Amino acid sequence: GDIYWHFKNKEELIMALWQHKTGEDHKMFCQEMRNIGPEQGAEQFRSLMEMMVAQLGLDPSMRQTLHIISTVMEYAEPDSEISLYMYARSEEVHTALTVAVQTLQNHGIIKLQMPAEIMASGAFAYFVGLADVCMMNSCNKNHSVDVGKHAKDLVDLMVGGWF
Repeated sequence: GDIYWHFKNKEELIMALWQHKTGEDHKMFCQEMRNIGPEQGAEQFRSLMEMMVAQLGLDPSMRQTLHIISTVMEYAEPDSEISLYMYARSEEVHTALTVAVQTLQNHGIIKLQMPAEIMASGAFAYFVGLADVCMMNSCNKNHSVDVGKHAKDLVDLMVGGWF
């Protein structure tokens, strides 16, 4: 009960949990993706994606945080404070991915002739899917996908044909 003295409601507590566990990584990922240039190119893009995927697989507290947020979001109203907050975080990632893809397309580094927004949406959906796999792995030890160990291969599976 004491924890509620610091937060006005459960949603504020969940937002603080997200910020504490993922806020800095989220900010860094978005900033690096938005600022990607041709000199870093495909390797920087892959490296950033691999770092985030590996963290999902290797950091148990990250998986627990995502599981808590996922559970709360499942029952939250679409216009609730937590829904709007998490939607804004999702939009930040999607926008950063779109900017990075567009930059790399403009410099001929990404060869696919597909709208950057669609490619960013695919990458984002794939990342969310991997997060779900990590949460399943936390609950079911019989699941055989080791996302942390195979982060490079999993990223290559998604973006390997882009370059």
